[in-house]
Amino acid sequence: MLKERDDKDCIIVAEWPKSSVSANSILQMFDVVAETITQVRNIRKSKNISPKEKISLFLKSKQEDKENLFDETIIKLCNLDAFKLTDEKIDNSISFLVKNFEFYIPFSASINIAEEKERIAKELDYNKGFLKSVQVKLANERFVQNAKPELIELERKKQADAEAKIKALEEQLKAL
Repeated sequence: MLKERDDKDCIIVAEWPKSSVSANSILQMFDVVAETITQVRNIRKSKNISPKEKISLFLKSKQEDKENLFDETIIKLCNLDAFKLTDEKIDNSISFLVKNFEFYIPFSASINIAEEKERIAKELDYNKGFLKSVQVKLANERFVQNAKPELIELERKKQADAEAKIKALEEQLKAL
């Protein structure tokens, strides 16, 4: 004999599950974690640090700001010996930003500081040239009058980003 079915139990007429606020915050935090892992791997590649060599990673934050959901994932995928919080800037380190989080990787013995200074100086020169070209474009009255507002806003964003990058590079150069 067949069991009588209640239509509420049938998946075809069931309501879609609703996403919770915590699920959205976990997804947003995962985006930060994925970008952090990418940044650490890019730094390893640009500084010729072996993926097998363990490094440390510091997050400039307060304890209550940091969620521990993905700590083990970051440690494993970045091959870290430590992932710690700090209240202040770490000297002799490489820094990077992911959204509003600031990370530091202390220099290891395998990083040549003279080469690092030279690389930062070259990047600084490039960014200053880029900033100058954007400023020339924004100073051109014909461009400003004839361009779409979105394009002008994009150029202003490029200018702000370049200025922030130059400031960060100058601070890194001072720290070395």
